[in-house]
Amino acid sequence: KGLMGNHYAIYTDDLQDERFTEEEIIEEIYSAISNRTIEICYLPRICGNKENIVGCKAIPRVQLKDGQYLESDRLYRLIERGGKLDKFAFVTLSSVCCSIGAWKKKGNKIFPVSIEMTASELSSQNAVDIIDNIVVNKNNLEPEDIIIEIQERYFAEITTIFEMTIEKLVKRGYKVVISRFGSDHTALHSIRRIPVTGIKFHGEYFNENMTNEKEKIILGKIVEM
Repeated sequence: KGLMGNHYAIYTDDLQDERFTEEEIIEEIYSAISNRTIEICYLPRICGNKENIVGCKAIPRVQLKDGQYLESDRLYRLIERGGKLDKFAFVTLSSVCCSIGAWKKKGNKIFPVSIEMTASELSSQNAVDIIDNIVVNKNNLEPEDIIIEIQERYFAEITTIFEMTIEKLVKRGYKVVISRFGSDHTALHSIRRIPVTGIKFHGEYFNENMTNEKEKIILGKIVEM
């Protein structure tokens, strides 16, 4: 496991089984991409009272052969590897925009919909043009109808391509939000360098026991900034 010092990796049967299981799951996700069987759940965003809906988040789900659904955190970690799963976000976005576009075409009011994307997906070739083609050309939506959420951990080792993609998206009118803001040390550095249009604080900051006035002041000033 390393050329310097006594570093060893013990490869056990359990590790091998875990690896094979993971490869099988990747194949099932790839099948869902190819067959367009990714399920989309919509989580409404409310402001104030529950009747005041201001948007929603599109959450993709993949049902495995055993009937279980792959939880989103594990799903995105597998997607982040790239490879055959690098089109996952674009297929999800296409499905979401198709539904919203059809709803809009009937004369109904639509709300901004957010969708999570990984650094590898946004760093792929022509990512901005692909997104624009799905949103604007194919489904007659406006860029401001889509909010792209990027988890803060992806900003830890930001590449030039990734940064340029975000800048292009913002210039074209898309909203780019850093999600799980404050879960890593890169948060402030990211908003200093990158033209993001919003932040979503990590959920652990807010609970019934949050009474620390200093915390409230710090979080409030970050929002103002």
